[in-house]
Amino acid sequence: MLFGVSFFLILKKPTYTSRKFLWRCVLLIGIGLMNKLFYTYDALLWYGIWGIVLLLFRYATSKSLLIFAILFFNLSLFLSSYNIGNQLLPIISNCSRYEIAEGILFSPLDYSLAESVKDYVRIGLNSGIFGTLSFFLIGYWFAKKGGITNVEKYARLNNVVILGSLYLILYLMYYLLKFCVGIKISILYSYGNLFGALFMAFLFLLIYYKKPSSFKFLESYGKLGLTNYTLQSLFGVLSMILIIIPNKWDMPAILIYFLLFYGIQCYLSYLWLHYFTNGPMEWLWRCATNLKFTSPLKLINK
Repeated sequence: MLFGVSFFLILKKPTYTSRKFLWRCVLLIGIGLMNKLFYTYDALLWYGIWGIVLLLFRYATSKSLLIFAILFFNLSLFLSSYNIGNQLLPIISNCSRYEIAEGILFSPLDYSLAESVKDYVRIGLNSGIFGTLSFFLIGYWFAKKGGITNVEKYARLNNVVILGSLYLILYLMYYLLKFCVGIKISILYSYGNLFGALFMAFLFLLIYYKKPSSFKFLESYGKLGLTNYTLQSLFGVLSMILIIIPNKWDMPAILIYFLLFYGIQCYLSYLWLHYFTNGPMEWLWRCATNLKFTSPLKLINK
C-alpha cells in the first residue's frame, strides 16, 4: 500500500512524466535482480514490475481504482488456491539455498540468478502475484481520496475500531473453523490480512495525527529505505548462514537479534542524515533515474 501512496506523491506533479517513472521502475527491477544474487526473496523485482502496470491507472478515477483492486485481490485468491507455481515451475530440491550454504560464506553466490528468479516467481504464483498489485491500487486509491493530503478526515478512532474489529472477527472465524471444525477457509485469512493492513495504516495515521513526534525516530530510517532494505537482506543472509542455522537458534532469539539490528539501523540512519543529504542507494537510484550525475552525498553539516 505504501508503494501506491508513493506512486501518488511522485506522479501528482504534472512535470513528472510517466516515461520517467517507467525508467525508475526498470531500475528498481535491476536492483531487485542484483539483490537476488544473494537473497532469493527480495521483493523489489515484483515492485518494479507492478509499478509499471500501475502506470496504466495513473489517471483512473477513485471508483475504478477500488473496483480493480477488489478484482485483482480476488483473482489472486483464486490463483493461489491451485498452487500454479509448483505446476509450472516444479521444485528441484527440497533443501533451502541457505541450508545448503550452512556456514559457508560465499555459497549463496554460487546459486544462479536464473534459479533465484525462478524460485521467487514460483512463490509469487503460489501466493497469488496479483495480490501485491491490488495493495498498490488500494494505496493509490487511499492517497487519491485525500488520505495523505487531508489526514484529519481519515485519522479517526471509529475508522480504527471498525477495521480492527473486522480484522479480529475474520481471524477468529478462520482459526475457530480450522481448529474446532477442521475446515480451512483461506479467504477468511486473506481478507483478515487485508483489513489488518488497513487497520495498522489507520492506527498509524491516528497516532501520527494526534502526536506527530511519536514516530520521529523512524523518519531517518524511512528516508534511507532502499539502503536499509538492501542492508537488511545482506545482513540477514549472512546471519542465517554463519550464525542462526549452524547454532539452531529458536524464533524468540532470532526476533530479538533482528530487532536489535533494526534499532541500530534507525540510529545510524539518523546519524547519516545529520551529515549527508541522501543514502548511498537512494543517491545512485536518483542519479540513474535522472540520467544525471550529481555531487555524491554532499555534506550538509560540517
